[in-house]
Amino acid sequence: MFRLMWRYNQLHIRRSIFRSALMVLITTIMLIAISYISILQQSYTTMFQSIEIKAYLTGGVELIALRHRAVSDSGYATIDYYEGASRRLDFNRIAPQALSFDDAIQDIDPDSEDAGMWDLVVTVVVTNDISRFTGEEAIVVYADGYNAESLGGFSESLIVGSGFAQRYRISLGDTVTVNINQQFENKIYGAIRQHMLDNPDDNADYAELFALYFDDVMRETTKIAFTIAGIVGFSSGLYDNSVFAPGSASLEARPFFDPLDVVEFKLDNNEKADDFRNHMEDAIKAGTGYLNSAYNFFHMDTSKLTNLANSLRLIDLLYPIAFVAAIIIGGFLNCLLILQSSKETAIMRALGMRKKRAMAVLMLEQIYLSILGIVIGMSIVFLLATSIDGNIIYRSFVYSVVFLISIIISGAVSSWLVTRSSVLYLLQVKE
Repeated sequence: MFRLMWRYNQLHIRRSIFRSALMVLITTIMLIAISYISILQQSYTTMFQSIEIKAYLTGGVELIALRHRAVSDSGYATIDYYEGASRRLDFNRIAPQALSFDDAIQDIDPDSEDAGMWDLVVTVVVTNDISRFTGEEAIVVYADGYNAESLGGFSESLIVGSGFAQRYRISLGDTVTVNINQQFENKIYGAIRQHMLDNPDDNADYAELFALYFDDVMRETTKIAFTIAGIVGFSSGLYDNSVFAPGSASLEARPFFDPLDVVEFKLDNNEKADDFRNHMEDAIKAGTGYLNSAYNFFHMDTSKLTNLANSLRLIDLLYPIAFVAAIIIGGFLNCLLILQSSKETAIMRALGMRKKRAMAVLMLEQIYLSILGIVIGMSIVFLLATSIDGNIIYRSFVYSVVFLISIIISGAVSSWLVTRSSVLYLLQVKE
């Protein structure tokens, strides 16, 4: 019986090729339209997430703020870059810790340029990206145990220019001490003046008194040990005498180091842009994370996201409308085609076919045509689409299932309407 029904459907499809082709064409077009709306959604969503949104905190950001949860661990963005432009850090005593003052003096000719290493005021840049700060490629040779990733966070380390390292005999892995210049000078010069007042007959010169009190003052002076983690060179040579630091807890306290000029954030999830903006503005207003509304400013340009978000909302609104419209159009067309098959139904009934079997014949024909249209539509989508993910396949599958269900339901209703009429009435109906 099924074979007989299949043969009849084949013959009827050939006889009414235009109507059959119309059903296949409409099914194919509807599936392609729904699939491409899904592809459009995917493309806009991917574009929305791929846009790199940067935010900037300016106006003098305390270095310690970079380690505060409100700034560094907000859950909305990560710190991508920061810099403290051209800060002057006092290296009035910088030497390998293994050397005493007297040993160091013996190793350096007082008349040479190296003698200046005992009274240095060095330009230090606190940044996590030397190349970006200088605007040229930084060629860094790292000490053992250090690399670019290890300097991505806070550490008690320095990267010195190649010219600076050569001039002051600094090697990779050396430990150097940096002292707060004003504190050291006040103490040692105070000790020398006091010695001269207490010992007016002492004929020791200034250098001897300096050496006499050096060790005691050094022990009383706040000094910080840094490891020379790298030596950097530049093709232009402009920054060969500079010193760079990734930032550390030791550099946080003023007046040792001034605030950073800018902190740049990279948004982790573009959908959370407004949440991040509100979080930072609230933190500045409340003074959280060592921020201050008097001088800190937060800026984030999200105009590109706004335009894309508006387009996405429109597409999200369009998809369910298009989905329902496609199902309704498919069901209506199915009903129309079956109702136009009244004469064929009358002939089948006149030849002795029962109503239920006649209904099944009419329904199966439309199901065959719908499945053919779905197969063709999916093939075209896969051939023409540049990228299809699982979500698009799932949506197309769901639409196909719902579409077939609507064909079955509309086919059952229209077939019932046709077969319930008398054979004489059906023969009189004009297609």
